[in-house]
Amino acid sequence: MATASERPNRVMPSKFPTPYTEIFALGSQLFFDPVLSGNDNIACATCHHPALRSGDAMSLSIGYGRLGLGRLREVVNGNAPKACISRNALALFNLGAWEFSVMFHDGRVHLNREPMYGVAMPDDRTLERTVPTAFAAQNILPILS
Repeated sequence: MATASERPNRVMPSKFPTPYTEIFALGSQLFFDPVLSGNDNIACATCHHPALRSGDAMSLSIGYGRLGLGRLREVVNGNAPKACISRNALALFNLGAWEFSVMFHDGRVHLNREPMYGVAMPDDRTLERTVPTAFAAQNILPILS
């Protein structure tokens, strides 16, 4: 059992970019809306659901072609995709804080002064404008996949 001295410090609001009210509201709506998926049938919240602590309780996410949440997610009417993108739905808590400058286990998205807009992205993915954090930059990758 962890003791209070072993727990990380709480991330305070001052450690995050100040959200623009309109952008924050739009992002919140889009998080639950499947409009960003290729065929309008899966939202970010499908795999990063608040009821599952912004993850999906799975070792490997199963998104497209399924219904249900977490471990109860299953193929419906033989609608399994022809190919899956191997992806884990990591918890999203606090990742928008300034201190998180590297995203993904391999660091494929990270803050860097050299690339345009200050964020290194995978070779075939580029940003079109400045974003406040590495977390904001990495959000584009699932949409492009």
